[in-house]
Amino acid sequence: MAQISLLPWQELYDPITNDVIQTNTNTALNGKLYAKFLVSLEGQALQNMVFRKRLHVNGLLLLQELAQMYNPKNVPEVIATKTGEFWSNTKQSPYESIYAYYNRFHELLDELSEAVKPILTKSAICHFIFILRSEFEAIQINFCFRNLQLEWNTQERPKMLVLCRDYHNSVNH
Repeated sequence: MAQISLLPWQELYDPITNDVIQTNTNTALNGKLYAKFLVSLEGQALQNMVFRKRLHVNGLLLLQELAQMYNPKNVPEVIATKTGEFWSNTKQSPYESIYAYYNRFHELLDELSEAVKPILTKSAICHFIFILRSEFEAIQINFCFRNLQLEWNTQERPKMLVLCRDYHNSVNH
């Protein structure tokens, strides 16, 4: 992506969406992009792409195909699996720091943002609080009874991380 955003390739890049464009009438530039990708591919990835006639000399289509193959988006099975992982398997491990857990949680939540019905921030924050370790039991109980300080009613995930970190530090000197 970084290379496509450079001057000779800017015709194929949309800086607003930070992504490649869907189609282009400049067949020479599109063909050069195709050739550049073929040179960089090897092994099975190269064989998979060379034999797809509809991709021939279409660099944009090849790039979209590679992105979908190696970083799939909006694939119902993948989204269903990740949603199941989010709701049932995501828990803070006994020796995992708040930061490591938050980063893992946040990464999975970002992957689910592509779903048809993404997880609402309020639901995500609630889930985050209730799958923390037992030292957060007082927070969890007070959260249920809406008896937390006003700052805990945030809808900002980074702010929730700070609150959890500060609480963790206050109970674990």
